[in-house]
Amino acid sequence: MLRGGAKRCRTRRAYIFRERVMFGRFERLLKPTEIPEQPEPPAGLIGFYWHFARQAKGLFIGLFAAGFAVAVLDSLIPLFMGRVVSLITASRPDELFARFWPLLLAMAFTLLVLRPLALTSQNIMANQAIAANVQNLIRWQNHWHVVRQSPWQWRCRSPGKS
Repeated sequence: MLRGGAKRCRTRRAYIFRERVMFGRFERLLKPTEIPEQPEPPAGLIGFYWHFARQAKGLFIGLFAAGFAVAVLDSLIPLFMGRVVSLITASRPDELFARFWPLLLAMAFTLLVLRPLALTSQNIMANQAIAANVQNLIRWQNHWHVVRQSPWQWRCRSPGKS
C-alpha cells in the first residue's frame, strides 16, 4: 500500500516522463477520443472524408507546408550544384573561398541545416501527429456511432433472417 507522499511522487514522475517523451508534443496535438460537434458522419464519400479531415485541419495544413518546404529545398540542390560549377570555372582556386565564402556558407547552411529540419518536421507531422492519431480518431468515432445504435437494428440485419 502506498502512502500519500509516495503516491504523489510516483504521479509526479509519471507526469515528468510523459512531458519529456521525445515526440510527445506532436502525439498530443490531436485528441482521438474527443467527440466532434457533429458526431455522425454525413452520407457520401466526400462528406465522410471531410468529416474526419476537418477535425485535423491544422495538422494537414502543417504537413502541406512542411512538404512544400521540402520540395522547395530539394529543387535548390541542382541550382546550387550549377552555381558551384560556374564559380569553380569562373574563378581561380586560390580566390574562390576568399570571394564567395558567404554564398558557399549560405548553400551549406541550406543543405546541412534547413533541409534536414524540413524533412524531420514533415516526417514527424506525418508519422507522429497524423498517421496514428487520425486513424484512431476515425476508429473511435465510428465505434461510438455504432455503439449508440439500437440492437434491434442489427437483429433485423443478421444473416439468415428475412
